[in-house]
Amino acid sequence: MRRKSFFFVIVLVIAVGAISTWEWPRIRDASLIPRCAFYGTTDTYELSPEQTSNAATIAAVASRRGLPKRATTVALAAALQESKLISLDYGDRDSVGLFQQRPSQGWGPKQSLIDPVYSSNKFYSALVRHRGWQQLSIADAAQAVQRSAAGSAYAGWESQARVMSETLTDAPYSMTCYLHRYGSPPDAVAKRKTALSHDLKQIFGLTSALQSHTWGFSIASQGVKNDQIAGWLVANADRFGIASVRTKLHSWSRREWRKNSHDLRWIEVRFL
Repeated sequence: MRRKSFFFVIVLVIAVGAISTWEWPRIRDASLIPRCAFYGTTDTYELSPEQTSNAATIAAVASRRGLPKRATTVALAAALQESKLISLDYGDRDSVGLFQQRPSQGWGPKQSLIDPVYSSNKFYSALVRHRGWQQLSIADAAQAVQRSAAGSAYAGWESQARVMSETLTDAPYSMTCYLHRYGSPPDAVAKRKTALSHDLKQIFGLTSALQSHTWGFSIASQGVKNDQIAGWLVANADRFGIASVRTKLHSWSRREWRKNSHDLRWIEVRFL
C-alpha cells in the first residue's frame, strides 16, 4: 500500500511539473502589462499600445506631407497635453480627438476629428499656415495652432515629444512594444488584413507595394520609408494582432527588436 502511495506521489509530481512547464509561459505572459517604450539618450518613456499607435500615425502623416521632424514634435507635444494621445470622443464643450479640435470652430465633423489621420492632417494644415512657425519654440508653435487657455503647458511635453519624434521618424528600433504572445487575436485574419491594408494605403500611400499572403503581408522596398513603416507596424501590432515584423536587418516578435540573420528586401508582416 505504501509503495502504491509513493508511486502515485511520483506520478503526480511529474504531471504537475509537466503541466507547469507548459503553462508557465502562458501564466507569465498573462501577467504582462502591454506597453511600448521609447528609449532616448537619457530618458525612457512608456506608453500604452493605443497611445503609441496614435503617436506613430501623427509622425507618419507628417512624413507623408514632407514636413520636418520639428512639425511632428510640435504635434506630439500638443496631443500629449490635450488628450494624452487618446482619440477622445468628448472634451471641453464640443472638443474631440487627439488635439481636442472643435467642430463648432471649423475643424471638421466630430466623427472625422476622432480619426487620428484626419485630425493630424488638420493640425498640420493649421501649423504650416503660420509663417515662421519653425522659428517658434515648440510650445509657441503648438499654441499658434491650438489657441489654448493654458498654452504654456505644451512646454512640459517638449522633451518627451522630441524623443518620440526622433524615434518614430528616423530610429524606430529605439522603440519597442511588449505585448502578449498568447492573447486571442482581435478578429479573423482576413478582417485584420483588410483593415491594415486600408491604413497602409491611407497613411503611407502603399498600393502596389502590398503583397497579400495567407499569413499576412510582404511590403516591397520603399527606400527610406521602410524603417518608419516597420516602426508604425510595431506601434500598431496590438490593434491588428500582428505577431511579427521583419525588415532588411531587424525583426520584432511581440517583444524586442533583434538583428536579422536574413537580408530581406521587403518588410514581412505576420499575424497571430
